[in-house]
Amino acid sequence: MNSVQEKSVMPLRNLVGLAFIMALGMIAPPARADLVISTTATNNFTVAAGSSSSFDIVLLNNDPVGSTPYHIGSFGTAINVPDGAGITITGVDQNTSDPYIFANNLTSDPASFYSSWTSIDGSAGDYWVTPDPLANPSYPQYVEIAPGQQYGLAHVSFHVARNATALVSVLFPNGVTNISDGQGVLSFNGPNGGTIIVTGSQPVPEPGTLVLAGLLCSLGGVAYRRSRTRKNAIV
Repeated sequence: MNSVQEKSVMPLRNLVGLAFIMALGMIAPPARADLVISTTATNNFTVAAGSSSSFDIVLLNNDPVGSTPYHIGSFGTAINVPDGAGITITGVDQNTSDPYIFANNLTSDPASFYSSWTSIDGSAGDYWVTPDPLANPSYPQYVEIAPGQQYGLAHVSFHVARNATALVSVLFPNGVTNISDGQGVLSFNGPNGGTIIVTGSQPVPEPGTLVLAGLLCSLGGVAYRRSRTRKNAIV
């Protein structure tokens, strides 16, 4: 039975942010889509059976150099792997290889990031927390992502069973992932999943095979004991 693991208490600020992101998801995005959301589980991403590993969900600005940067005010995303494939998701956090998108959101309460996961899926989201504008008039209202720049959105950890499937797809559920500039939803390419290539997998024998193997071992033991008995009788 899969156990859901998540933060025991989600601050009210996070609940408001989640509701805000979900509401933005109902707004039609503009036509441009130069932003790309994907995973790093690509380019022959290989993991040995019986080991643990991780990948990131990332946001890339694929615009030509010199284009106007995008403003990112919030995001929400989720991934899953097939049930029974032998991949168990063990955590979702902000420890991405690329700089985490809201890492410099230095406020008195920066814990706006939220995540949850079960053994086969995980989700994460965050939003830019703006302090009192009167007390901090020069504080930015968003993060800029310049052309060619890539930020991390979430870091996903997982474990591979010894009998895992050789190729395991990492998928984004339809209609869940979104990003906003704080005013409305931004369009983007993707989200593009990935594939976990499992090496050294050892399939679990079928019950019938185990029974046959046990029977053969038993017969071999009986034959050996009879042989020993005959030899002792001759002596």
